[in-house]
Amino acid sequence: MRSVKSLFVIQFLLIISIIVLEILPYGTALKLLYTSNGVEGYVTKTFSYFDFSFFLHYNFAPMITAAFSIIVFIIIIINFLKSGNQCSRLILIPFLISFIASIISAAFNLTVTSIIISVLMAFLLVLQVKKGKEQERGN
Repeated sequence: MRSVKSLFVIQFLLIISIIVLEILPYGTALKLLYTSNGVEGYVTKTFSYFDFSFFLHYNFAPMITAAFSIIVFIIIIINFLKSGNQCSRLILIPFLISFIASIISAAFNLTVTSIIISVLMAFLLVLQVKKGKEQERGN
């Protein structure tokens, strides 16, 4: 039981850190084209993962990452409150969607924050797979 609680605390802290990093205004970057006096150039601006500006630029990966991170957070809380392992497989689907979207976001909108988010999600994925294997051994 102690292992389950410590795993929950680690998962909880990781997902909270991910969501906080996604809220920060320098989570992801967009290269924007500008024209000044007939001269074209690019300017890079940083945005939060929850910023709706990405929809205007057809860049959906950061918003998908943020939305599914919130879903994963809710499932982690529900799983702990039920004090069971009913949701452990349920969490994998939204988590994998969020993880893939974070990799896409980090690849196209490279910032230090987006890389940290992807690394934390990878670590959370490893913990979730480890938890699933422990549950299969226990059943």
